[in-house]
Amino acid sequence: MGELLADHTTLRLGGPADQFLTHTHPADWPDLAQDVRRHDLTPYVLGGSSNTLADDSGYPGPVIRMATRGIAVHPLEDDLVEVIAQAGEPLGTLVAFTVAEGLSGIEYLGGVPGTAGAAFVQNTGAYGQEIADTVTRLTAYDWQLGQTTILHPAGCRFGYRTSIFKSRPGRWTILEIALRLTRSRTAAPVTYRHLADALSVPIGARPPLPDAAQGVLDDRRRRGLSLPGSGPDARQAGSVFLNPPVTPAQAAAVRAAGGPAHRDQSGHLRASGGWLVDQAGFRPGAQVAPGIFCSERRTLTLAARDGATAAAFTAALQRLAAQVLATTGIQLTPEPVQPHHAPDSGQAVPPSAMKFPVYPLASALDRYVGAMKPYTFQQGKGLWEAGRTLSLLHAYVTVDLGHNPELAELIRGVRNATKDDPLAHVGDEWFHITLYQLSQKPASEIPDDERQALVAALTEQMTAIAPFTITVGSPLPYASGLIFDLGPDEPLNELRAAATRAIEIVRGPEATTYDTGVLHLTESYANPRELHQTGAIGLVTRPQVGALELRGAYSLAA
Repeated sequence: MGELLADHTTLRLGGPADQFLTHTHPADWPDLAQDVRRHDLTPYVLGGSSNTLADDSGYPGPVIRMATRGIAVHPLEDDLVEVIAQAGEPLGTLVAFTVAEGLSGIEYLGGVPGTAGAAFVQNTGAYGQEIADTVTRLTAYDWQLGQTTILHPAGCRFGYRTSIFKSRPGRWTILEIALRLTRSRTAAPVTYRHLADALSVPIGARPPLPDAAQGVLDDRRRRGLSLPGSGPDARQAGSVFLNPPVTPAQAAAVRAAGGPAHRDQSGHLRASGGWLVDQAGFRPGAQVAPGIFCSERRTLTLAARDGATAAAFTAALQRLAAQVLATTGIQLTPEPVQPHHAPDSGQAVPPSAMKFPVYPLASALDRYVGAMKPYTFQQGKGLWEAGRTLSLLHAYVTVDLGHNPELAELIRGVRNATKDDPLAHVGDEWFHITLYQLSQKPASEIPDDERQALVAALTEQMTAIAPFTITVGSPLPYASGLIFDLGPDEPLNELRAAATRAIEIVRGPEATTYDTGVLHLTESYANPRELHQTGAIGLVTRPQVGALELRGAYSLAA
């Protein structure tokens, strides 16, 4: 029998792993990754394991426990400081270190269990701060490409308790994080009433940094938000549901009943998951399933006790969610992650095997409200100059909506759902997937003979690639507008690699330094006029909007 996952999770549930590896020294990662790849199975990575619900049968593949430690500080300009931390560093230790160093930016995340790397998977947040607010880059291992890569915030699709690492489990393993913090004696403004009361300060105050950090720890303990070291609630995974998105009408009903509803950092209305569970008739200490109880302090935390199993914990989640839906009409989303074997991310995966989030389109029409944030556009690796109008050559995969009626239906639904948002929708004849942008030279400076050479090289490189089928959905917020997620990754990356080779043949390797990020299908752009006027555009942020799982075969003729 392999190593029991129950010995490595805060719930103390879970059967054996086929292979259990502990990663302690950063320099050892290449050898560990090579060993895992030989098994042709997707590994599951454990951080602090405080948000993991492992199956009773265990995990049919390798499990990697991330235990690397280390924090380094590098001064930047003015009062800015870059903090580098290994992914296995406990988040609480990292927060305490930054506060002791007089660095502001993550002081309100103290007391949140887990590791620094795992915090980015669900974009950990508390008291108005999110871990993604300060990140500058992440060093991660790409299991599909078999190499270590650098990921920047715009490519990570951070949102409310989500990221590309959560929506595409098994693709990347975070190895190291880089944060940009500010030297300050005072903390960020207090925006939460609980914390203001704990610190005896008004909303908007900026208390001394150490006082603010200690106030967070005190408030979390007082409200049962900390993991106890012993007692009946010691085996738990913290809050078991996200605060759900609600319509304005639902928010009004919650408030009329005395409950809290607020807008998150992206401007979306959300109700309190704990209040909804209370309204459904559950109370602290109540038994929900065999061996599974609401904690003694709050109903949103479930504790495992004698006789508990992962199956019972799952049944408890289902019971709570079903009762809340029946009582309030609001759907809850579980927060604990359940490891499950997925096809190896380095292999081609048939569309039927891809699992995308699917939401009823009708439910999106009134649920989400766009919120604007500043965003700086880039040309290649440099910033887009304010007031500059520029045309660049691109290598595209074009999409014929006439041959994909289901995709056309999805696009019409998304346009209707976002009709009141400041978006410029892509015309039906211009839908495309960008394989590469030639950003080193404006299109006007590339002569016709060089363009013809590019076309010939692209044709030659792509001739051997047969037409393939991809799955489109769900719509996702992105830095410059609204995009559709695509899968599987392998054939798309093969196509991108062919385009890159063609460009290098004609223009040399220096022409392929542009980071294309994750391939996607763009539905709309946010405030494109401002791009040429100010060098910045508005970012429409929204959770995954209503979508249907669709498939379409796209011809890749040159």
